[in-house]
Amino acid sequence: AINELVIFVLGTIWESRGINSLLTAIEGLENCRVLIAGNIPQKHIYEKILNNPKVEYKGMLTQENTFKLYKLIDLVFVFYDPALAINKIASPTKLYEAMMMGKPVIMNDEVKISKKIIEWDIGFTCGYNDIVALRNLLRKLIKNRTVLEEKGKNAYFLHERKFNWENYEPKFWEVLNEGMKS
Repeated sequence: AINELVIFVLGTIWESRGINSLLTAIEGLENCRVLIAGNIPQKHIYEKILNNPKVEYKGMLTQENTFKLYKLIDLVFVFYDPALAINKIASPTKLYEAMMMGKPVIMNDEVKISKKIIEWDIGFTCGYNDIVALRNLLRKLIKNRTVLEEKGKNAYFLHERKFNWENYEPKFWEVLNEGMKS
């Protein structure tokens, strides 16, 4: 549908990756759906996803087919349960992948790198368990598509400038060679 906000959830979809918060936040929201690709190891989460009419589950995909889905989405969902200490310092591959594909992210603000999401102006944050804030944010994004495009462009250009392998590779080898000399 036109003006439909499509949220992308990918990777291994554990309960600790905020899926329950997202599914609760989208309840009753018009023009909002979720596209999921990846492994869902927990049976109760798998069933909840399959039984939700607002969710389209694509299953396990190759990297190439996952990249193709980026054309269909507006926003990448990157939540990590802060009750698990390691999640607070996560540096998710999904973040850099979303940047490379020119898509903004939504990340919970308990994750340390979420401060950079705001500083770099490449996405949105809210509390892991703050379903009201998440729903309100999604409502705003459904109405204002421009901000999604702006943050997506920022993400793409930041990735090209700062995280692109061609730009990073010479620095990588320099650091590696310095390490070999000592």
